[in-house]
Amino acid sequence: EGAFFFTRRRLSPPMDKRNTRDKAEDLRISSVRHIGELGVRYLSSLNIEDRALRQQSHSEGVQGGGKREAPRPPSVREAVGLMCGA
Repeated sequence: EGAFFFTRRRLSPPMDKRNTRDKAEDLRISSVRHIGELGVRYLSSLNIEDRALRQQSHSEGVQGGGKREAPRPPSVREAVGLMCGA
């Protein structure tokens, strides 16, 4: 240490854990928002295609004598769209 003790303090300032945690939280929130925006932008077109296919298959089912199929679980695209607010 000796005469150069000030350089160590200058190169590595004490870490403010609260500030670091707040920055990490802000980064996480902004990342979630960004992912949500991307999801809405890019997955909405996929959801529109899925809706069109479902509507087409529903109308074919009605024309085919009214036979109804059991509801299917949502696709991965639909689930991601719902999570992203699409």
